[in-house]
Amino acid sequence: MNHESWNNILIEVSKKIPAVYYEPFITPLDLVHYDEKKIVLKAPSMAIKKHVEKRYQKYIEEAAFSLFGLKPDIEINTDIDRPVEEFSKQGFQDENFDFNPDYSFNNFVKGKANELAFTALLAALDKPGSINPIFIHGGVASGKTHLLHALGSAYKMKYPNLSVKYISISTFLQEFVSNVQNRNSIEAFRNKYKSYDLLLVDDMQYLNSGAEKTQEEFFNIFNYLYDRRKQIVIASDRYCSELPLND
Repeated sequence: MNHESWNNILIEVSKKIPAVYYEPFITPLDLVHYDEKKIVLKAPSMAIKKHVEKRYQKYIEEAAFSLFGLKPDIEINTDIDRPVEEFSKQGFQDENFDFNPDYSFNNFVKGKANELAFTALLAALDKPGSINPIFIHGGVASGKTHLLHALGSAYKMKYPNLSVKYISISTFLQEFVSNVQNRNSIEAFRNKYKSYDLLLVDDMQYLNSGAEKTQEEFFNIFNYLYDRRKQIVIASDRYCSELPLND
């Protein structure tokens, strides 16, 4: 078995795992050793190691057998000795997120397709919670992320005492799974997201029907913020009605 063989295995694995899971949990794995009897991988954290072993290792084994007729032992190591609890806390150290200064309302190119979203966000900036939630739909390169960054930057300038959070739904998923490994930190995770005055969520299309627990967690936070008139803005390349969400 060589690196090309391993890449072929990854291709097969990617067909069985949604991108929202593949990117945060399979992509970070480094190949350390490979032969017909054993595949050794290195994970960047104990949380990812445990999650892959529990959920996705079977897909690696199945791919090795279907492609090459091999049944190698899969070993996942990590050179990070810190406990899961400590890893979980690293997700809470990103509050100084810098919005892209090149993405502002002033330089946003308006058109018929995005004029309504642009106007809605300006209204949300002028009077937070007046239009809530705001759902932005558009294809690739339609300006969704530009608008989210523009609103985030403007919020921080106009309301310096309010807390603002921009996050992709894939990152939310990874952070949630990492923290759920440790029951002592999951409540801190929830409280963190419930503390925001403005929540900007990008790439909502990746929160699919297979992520039942993550969906439940996200919408619990969503409802908590909505009930308290905290501004929520969600961007997706699919219409809200097309998102494969659980009822």
